[in-house]
Amino acid sequence: MTTMKRRTMLGGSLVAAAGLGAGGARAQAQPATLRLDWTPSGYHAPYFYGVAKGYYKDAGVDLQIFDGKGSLSTLTAVSEGADTIGIASLATMSLGVSQGRQLVAIGGMIQTMPDGIISLQGSGITKPKDIEGKTWGYNPDDYSTKLFPAFAAAAGIDESKVKKIQLSHAVVHTSLLAGKIDFMIGWEFTDALRIARQKPIEPPIKYADYGVNMLGGGIFLHKKTATEKAQLLKGFLAATTKSFDEALKNPGVAVEALVAARPGADKDLLLEQLKRTPPYLHTKATAGKPFGYMAAEDWEGTLKFMKQAFEFKTDVKASDVYTNDFLPKG
Repeated sequence: MTTMKRRTMLGGSLVAAAGLGAGGARAQAQPATLRLDWTPSGYHAPYFYGVAKGYYKDAGVDLQIFDGKGSLSTLTAVSEGADTIGIASLATMSLGVSQGRQLVAIGGMIQTMPDGIISLQGSGITKPKDIEGKTWGYNPDDYSTKLFPAFAAAAGIDESKVKKIQLSHAVVHTSLLAGKIDFMIGWEFTDALRIARQKPIEPPIKYADYGVNMLGGGIFLHKKTATEKAQLLKGFLAATTKSFDEALKNPGVAVEALVAARPGADKDLLLEQLKRTPPYLHTKATAGKPFGYMAAEDWEGTLKFMKQAFEFKTDVKASDVYTNDFLPKG
């Protein structure tokens, strides 16, 4: 064999080895599942964007994303080990902890409540007291329903003067559009937006504007996972932070990634939802902090409202339910 042939074969071997090495690095990414709280909305787009760009695999996480059917369903899936990481209402997660579930939040997302009164234009509902004498289509299991007395007290509403009709989630939107109810309570950048695409609405009257705020959708997992998979979680949050930073600067590209993963999704609606997300990602206590950072005072406020509106079986403290330890430093 000539020297030239040896060099050619050696060079080819090194290239092949380098390719295997890169493939090996990708192959070593740890598998993980992310269970969403609901069918994807605009605020979920950054996760799909991060998967499409390879940010999670680059951070050592082979991530699969699955749709959810509400916070309680996602809490159960993560509690029982069916999924690695979940997105759910952190207030609802804290209730699960009080009932014995071994869960912990590792990142905030929707930290200012988007919940508020939604009514059609011309309803006469432009300030809180305007709902007195009006008909509310409500679901008794919603946390926003359970928080309504606190909102009513803070906003000066006489709750006894509000008419109530119990409805399922499936019909509340259509009932409002059909004029069967005067108002509903939902998220400003999801529910209100869907209604507004069909009929004009009054500006939503938000709980948080009257001092009633609980931490909403956030990232959580089983405490066992937090103990055993610290490196995976740090990689997941680093990739998620990068994905959110880029997605909020280029929302159209992020939504394209979501639609590619969930064909048939309403691209225009998702884009508008994502564009409206930033004001809800932080509170006054976390303003200027990186994505996902949670403040003790926000958790203490959340637990205060949860203890007022829900049955806590144990005295849950803020330190029991969250940690910022896995977030990127600096």
